[in-house]
Amino acid sequence: MGLSSSQARLLDLTSRMHQIEYKAAKLEAQKLQMANESTRVYEDYLEALDKTKVQYKILTTDGSTTYSDISSYTDFLKAGYAIDFKGVVYDGTSAYTASDGTYVSKTAITVTDSNAEDYPDFAVGDTIYQALDASTYYEASEVTTTAVALNWAQLCHDAFGASLTNPPSNVSEVITNLINSGDVTLVEADTDGTFAKETDEDFANFETSVSTNTGLQEVSDEIALKKAEAQYEADMKKIDNKDTKYDTDLAALETERNAIKQEMETLETVAKDNVERTFKLFS
Repeated sequence: MGLSSSQARLLDLTSRMHQIEYKAAKLEAQKLQMANESTRVYEDYLEALDKTKVQYKILTTDGSTTYSDISSYTDFLKAGYAIDFKGVVYDGTSAYTASDGTYVSKTAITVTDSNAEDYPDFAVGDTIYQALDASTYYEASEVTTTAVALNWAQLCHDAFGASLTNPPSNVSEVITNLINSGDVTLVEADTDGTFAKETDEDFANFETSVSTNTGLQEVSDEIALKKAEAQYEADMKKIDNKDTKYDTDLAALETERNAIKQEMETLETVAKDNVERTFKLFS
C-alpha cells in the first residue's frame, strides 16, 4: 500500500473513530437520562405507597357495620357528613349568587322602620340578601335569583374551577386530597339531618375530622397501590430493555473502535517504515 493511499485510509479511519466516539457519548448521555427516569418512576411508586382514601361507616343489611369508599358526594351527605369550603357548607341545599360570586340566602329581607338599625347601609324599603357566611349583605339588584345547588359539582367548580356539568369523577380521591390539604372543614350532621352553618353559634360543635370521628377512617388505597405496582413494573421493564440495548450498542461500538484503533496503529507503523526506507534509499 502506497504512502498516499495509507494516509487516505488513515484519515477515513480517524473520521470513523470520531463518529464512533460521538455515538458512544450520545449513548452514555441516554443511559444517564434513563437513570433519571428510573428515579422518577421510583418516586412515583413511593408516592403511591402513601396514597390513602377516606371511608365512612355504613350499616349493612345484617346489622353489622363496615366502611365504604366515598363513591358519590350524595352518599357522603346521606352518611351525615358535608364539606365546608371558605365558609360555605356544600350540603345539597340551594342558594342564590351575588354578582361577585358570593352565595346568599334565598330568603329576602325587607328593610323596614323596625329593623333599619340592623341594616345601617341600606334604606327603608330596600330588599336585601345575606351572604351564607354572614360576611355582608347585597341589594336585590346584585343578586341573581337562579338557585344553585351547593353540591359536588358546585364544590368542584368553586375549589378547582371544574365544569359544573362535568366535575371530577374520582370523588373519593378528590375528597381525601381536599381533607388532607387543610383547605376544607368537615361538618357532621345534626340529629335532624341538617348541617350547621358557620353563622350558627354552635357551629364548632359540628366541626369534625377523620382522626377524631369514629364514623370516618383513612386507609391505604389498595387499588391505587396495585395500579402503581403494575405501572412501576411495566416502566422498569421498559427501562431495563433500553439499558440492555444501550449496553449492547456500546459493546458493539467498543469492538469496532478497537478494530479501527488496531488498523490505525498498523497503518501508522507501515507509514513510518515507508518513510524510513525512503530516507535509507536516498542516503
